[in-house]
This record gives sequence, structure tokens and C-alpha cells, in this order.
Amino acid sequence: MADYERLHEHADLLDALRLRRMREDGYEVMSMSEMLDALGVDPASVLAS
Repeated sequence: MADYERLHEHADLLDALRLRRMREDGYEVMSMSEMLDALGVDPASVLAS
């Protein structure tokens, strides 16, 4: 159990560092359709599911 807790502590730390880097680098706002295009997702297939 201790290994599991340690794994989650490391994951929390990495998440915090990743968020810090994202804030420093900045990000671009995009519409939902732009996001689906960037991810290669067909909107019709999402609506059909």
C-alpha cells in the first residue's frame, strides 16, 4: 500500500509541475470544432454514440 501511495504522490508532483509549465508557456483558446479537428475526431460519430 505504501508503494501505491508513493506512486500517487509522485503523480501529484508531476501534475503540478506540468501545470506550472503550461502556465509559463501559455495556451491558445480554441472552439470545440477546432479541438475535435486537432484530435482527429469526427463530430458526427460523437453525436451518434
